[in-house]
Amino acid sequence: MEKQGIDALLKAEDEAAAIVQKAREKRVIRLRQAQEEAEKTIRDLREANKQALEKEFAQKDQGDAGFASQLKSQVDEETRKIESGYAAHHDEVVSLLLRQVTTVELTVGEALKQSLLNKAQTGAV
Repeated sequence: MEKQGIDALLKAEDEAAAIVQKAREKRVIRLRQAQEEAEKTIRDLREANKQALEKEFAQKDQGDAGFASQLKSQVDEETRKIESGYAAHHDEVVSLLLRQVTTVELTVGEALKQSLLNKAQTGAV
């Protein structure tokens, strides 16, 4: 009787081991399939992104001529503004600079006066 119980347990254990082994094999197969699907999805996304990028570059290449002419007109306008500002304020700036460079105030500060007076009184001069 005991032998039959042990045999039944061993048989059940073998059956359970076989079920676990089949589950592991199915799991490995599912993981491989998932990995293959993920790699295919990545390839498809890369291809789609590559095509979208190439399309965008092609559109921008066509738009570069218009952009360049627009940029040139903006630069020309800014150059005209700068040159007109220069012409309008040139004489004023030159005279201001000359005035600042050539005007010298001949004043002695209060602290220097006191210092010189103290030295003169003590005879240190």
